[in-house]
Amino acid sequence: MLDIGRQFSQCVRDHGVADFPDPVINDGQLGLPANSGGDDPKQALSNNEAARLACTPILDRLPATARHGQGHTPSPQEMQADMQFSQCMRENGIPEWPDPLPNGDFPLSTPLEQEGKSARVVTGLQACNHFLSQDQGSGSK
Repeated sequence: MLDIGRQFSQCVRDHGVADFPDPVINDGQLGLPANSGGDDPKQALSNNEAARLACTPILDRLPATARHGQGHTPSPQEMQADMQFSQCMRENGIPEWPDPLPNGDFPLSTPLEQEGKSARVVTGLQACNHFLSQDQGSGSK
């Protein structure tokens, strides 16, 4: 479990978040401590959508019980922001972008996950990321 978390952190660092911390295990769940500057690593990751999209498939190899934040139920406001994000992504060149699941995750298709940070995905994320910045603490997406 910790090895998968380390692979994820290294992937995030490789995709531009240089001070992203290695994970820790708290109460049997994988979690992230603050980075060296004391900043929240989830905020750093939300500010780099290309890294999040490229590296999240690594976390999918974890059992659901090990994923920190998986028990979070998004608020109505968070779900509205997630729905607006999905609509924005579809309007900005990614017509196959899915609506969020009730837990706030976006069920990306394998081809879309493998596409990673293509020009169209990066363009969509740049246009739509402001919707996710309203969506604090909603777990992995």
